[in-house]
Amino acid sequence: EHPGGKKVLLKVAGKDATKEFKSLHSGGVLQKYASLCIGELNDNQSNTSSSGNSSDTTFGEMVPFGDPCWYHDWNVPYYNESHRRLRKEIRAFVEEHIMPFCHEWDEAKSLPKDFFKKCANAGLLAGVIGPPWPKEFADYPIMGGLKPEEFDAFHELILTDEICRCGSAGVLWGLYGGLSIGLPPVLHFGSDYLKAKVARDCLWGDKVICLAI
Repeated sequence: EHPGGKKVLLKVAGKDATKEFKSLHSGGVLQKYASLCIGELNDNQSNTSSSGNSSDTTFGEMVPFGDPCWYHDWNVPYYNESHRRLRKEIRAFVEEHIMPFCHEWDEAKSLPKDFFKKCANAGLLAGVIGPPWPKEFADYPIMGGLKPEEFDAFHELILTDEICRCGSAGVLWGLYGGLSIGLPPVLHFGSDYLKAKVARDCLWGDKVICLAI
């Protein structure tokens, strides 16, 4: 651990701290701890867009402690190529169809009814009720080209994580709050009659649902 504590490192995390380092350490420090050196910064650093990959394996803005660690290409065993495809497509969807309208929807205190249908047609609306994918009622192509049997809890996490980037809790809860807590009890414990009556309309964006306690 750094002798000055973690705060010293957190202040410069993700930045070129050469100037600060040299102002506090003698040149001999680098030679003394040469075994800890893991690389060098390039002089020419290119900026990355929020929706583009900064390399074949990293993704997004690469904000330290801001993006999930697997976006930084850390070795996380739970994600595969299907998760990367979904992540890329849901980010593009959020930036085009949600973020530009967040303020308008927040001020109106409501979401356009056709937006739920748009999310269903994009193949993501059923993604927040957890696996397995309810293919009997949400029989539309899944975003990212996923097969229903591929869908897992980490795909669900990606959907929620990326939609949260819109910065509006109202939009997030308006879109997914009622669906994510209202429909699972019907699917898990409801009769076949109740499922047939409720699930398809909700998952296709024709109706909304909530959980009454």
